[in-house]
Amino acid sequence: MGVSSVIYANTGAYVALNAMLTAERYQRLLDSADDAELKKRLSEFGFEGETTDRMLSDAQDAVYAYLDERSPVPAVRDAILKKNDYHNAKVIAKCKYARRKDFDGFLYPRGTIAIAEMKERIVKDDYSLLPKPMAAALSEIDLRFSRGERSGRVIDCLLNRAMYENIFASLGRGYEEMKEIFRTEIDLANVSAALRVRKNGLQEKDLRDEFLSGGTLSFETLKTVFDGTPEKVRDTLSYSEYRDTVLDALSESEGGAMPDFERVSDNFVIRKLKQYKNQNSHYMMFYGYVLARLYELKNIRIVCVGVRAGEDKSKIHQKLRETYV
Repeated sequence: MGVSSVIYANTGAYVALNAMLTAERYQRLLDSADDAELKKRLSEFGFEGETTDRMLSDAQDAVYAYLDERSPVPAVRDAILKKNDYHNAKVIAKCKYARRKDFDGFLYPRGTIAIAEMKERIVKDDYSLLPKPMAAALSEIDLRFSRGERSGRVIDCLLNRAMYENIFASLGRGYEEMKEIFRTEIDLANVSAALRVRKNGLQEKDLRDEFLSGGTLSFETLKTVFDGTPEKVRDTLSYSEYRDTVLDALSESEGGAMPDFERVSDNFVIRKLKQYKNQNSHYMMFYGYVLARLYELKNIRIVCVGVRAGEDKSKIHQKLRETYV
């Protein structure tokens, strides 16, 4: 990782920040009356395409192309792109068992494994040339399905575990700042699972089935979130950065509401990425921008879906993630 290549990539990312949506631009999108007005606003903000859906799809492809072509650190680039590999593996595996053939529109074209190769391997049950964690997960899925454990959740859980194992292996012994982002994702996914299992009155086994290793929170800590009193949860998380987030979500859940924990989790990660926004010599400035752009596209999709459905603007606004700029 050359310092000059990092600074060069960061300079480009810093300039590109100016095109990201501010709170004022989000409000203009929210004020759109219909899909035609959404398309007009997005055009003004630099998006291109015949439809709003195509605009967002092309923009996402462009973000991954930018990552692929401008990345100063190959290992970090590959770690991020592996998430697309595992998304694609989930889609292909689910469609294989559902005997569906029309799933190309759900695949992400940018990853570290060619889509055609992955499709051929998974459909033919030949995992020998796939990454070892992915191959092991797909073999376990086949075994589980042969025993009657046929559900999309089995596929998601096993491939999520394999994904993070693969990601950390690809990052090796370095890049602790990027690993921290992935550990945060794991921790928050585990907390979300614990809250959901608790809310739905499920069993410890259900939590164990979903538990992802590699984070900072142990299974015993998550078990406390699952079955402990609020006081015990507070004590267990007393020195954790997640304490207030978990307690707030637990309070909502105990009050009868299911918290929007995905939004809370995304905001948590965005705040971590923001600390690198002005660090021109740190490799995470570039990757923070790339990941922030993906969160921005998620926000825009939320606005588009809500406006099309005629949803109350204040309710749409409540679903939005924090802005990066």
